[in-house]
Amino acid sequence: MLAPENYFVFSSFKTTANGLEPRKASQFVVGFADKKIWELGEFQFKGTTFQLLTPRLGSQIDKKLWESGIRKIWPAFLERFGQATDHLVFVDLQGPISGGPLGENVIGIFASDNFPASLFTDMEANLGWKPHNSTKEYVKAHYPKSRDQWSEYLLGTFVHEIAHLYFGFGVTRERIEAVEDLWFSLGLGMVHDMEITTELLGRPPQLEIDLIQNWKKNISAIRDIDHRLIHPDKSQDSKYKFDRKKVFAHGKAAFFLDEFRKQLGKEKFDKAVLAYLKGCGTCESGYTDFKKYLGAGARTAEILEIKYGVR
Repeated sequence: MLAPENYFVFSSFKTTANGLEPRKASQFVVGFADKKIWELGEFQFKGTTFQLLTPRLGSQIDKKLWESGIRKIWPAFLERFGQATDHLVFVDLQGPISGGPLGENVIGIFASDNFPASLFTDMEANLGWKPHNSTKEYVKAHYPKSRDQWSEYLLGTFVHEIAHLYFGFGVTRERIEAVEDLWFSLGLGMVHDMEITTELLGRPPQLEIDLIQNWKKNISAIRDIDHRLIHPDKSQDSKYKFDRKKVFAHGKAAFFLDEFRKQLGKEKFDKAVLAYLKGCGTCESGYTDFKKYLGAGARTAEILEIKYGVR
């Protein structure tokens, strides 16, 4: 039996005096963190409670840096899209790089001091980054323009992961058969997270730039794989060691949607995004649903789908 007083409880559901508040969540998590091993930081800002769970030993995220970053990031999202959630949990976890939603309103941020050799191939295939032994070494090697590389990397990662709250893991959601089918939500999140990071730091996150460039310069030139975002044939993927979710559902998807935004016009595209966010809380078809809000712009989408081999 778990003794409640010895654990932090974190979940996709808001915690109240009466326990976990019922709410609809398409992908959720409920977790318990031993207080002997974990620390919890918390603050309230603009109607949302933010929590950070960090291990007492080996933490990669400084609490002050995390809080100051969120206080910069959150207003940029609120200004664009409105409030996504009344609570958000970050969990500092062992993992190679970047992060990902563990469920709605719960985000893992990954870092490691000791990369196993098996991950070197993954990093090079998906990002074009040569081997290094830790997340911080990778960041040091590939964020050379920054005077504070780790802080810049973390802030960009926070922005990227918060975008999931709006696209795919909260305000909107998608019913999928394979994880790369989330390409519309992942790509659209990248379009906006890169823009927000540029506004905050003066440049987009280098990890995402390199992910897109690796797709453009390397993966797109491979002739015997299927480059479609919609219903691709994945039978030849394993030869080349790349992760289709990373290279296509992030890299190519972000490139395609950014080009679409430019061709249609930023104002028209962003208006459709806002309409999609407002009207599609129960939609589950992602890109198909989004195109219903484009009006005549749906024809531009069809032209670009052919040009970039989307379907």
